[in-house]
Amino acid sequence: MLKLVSAIAVAAVLLAVSTPDLSQRLLALVDPAPPAVVESDGAVARVMLSADGLGHFEAPLHINGRPFKAMVDTGASLVALTYEDGRELGLIRPGDRYDIKLLTANGESKGKRVSLNSVRIGGISVSNVEATIAQEGALGVNLLGMSFLKKLGTVEMKNGRLILEQ
Repeated sequence: MLKLVSAIAVAAVLLAVSTPDLSQRLLALVDPAPPAVVESDGAVARVMLSADGLGHFEAPLHINGRPFKAMVDTGASLVALTYEDGRELGLIRPGDRYDIKLLTANGESKGKRVSLNSVRIGGISVSNVEATIAQEGALGVNLLGMSFLKKLGTVEMKNGRLILEQ
C-alpha cells in the first residue's frame, strides 16, 4: 500500500512540474469567465469583461441577430469565425473559395472574406463588420478582432477588466 501511495505522489509531482499551468487550464474549464457586465447611461454603451482562468476575455455576442461567443483578440486584424459558425450563419457554401491567408495559433490556414451585417455585445452594436470564415478545422473559437474593436470609442484594460465603450 505504501508503494502505491508513493507512486501516486511521485506521479502528481511529475505532472505538476511538467505542466505548471495545468491547474489553471482545469480551473478555466470548470469556472468559465464571468458574464459580461453591461451598462448604459443613454449616451455611452459600456461592456466590461472579466478574464477567465487563463487570462482570456470571452464575450457573448450576437452576429446578424444570432447568439455566439468569441474571444477578444486585439492581435487579430479581422473578426474571425469558425467554419461551423460561418455555415450556421449561411455565409459559406460548398465550393466557396478560401483565398485569405490566416495565421493562427495552429499555424497557417486560409479563410473566406465576408461582411457581417451586425455585431452586438450588450448595448454596443456595430454594422458592416469585415470578417473572415476559417476553413473547416482551422479555428476552434471565434475571434473578436480589430475590424470590430477599432469601431469603438474605447477599448481599455482597467482593474483586471476589459472595458469596451461605444
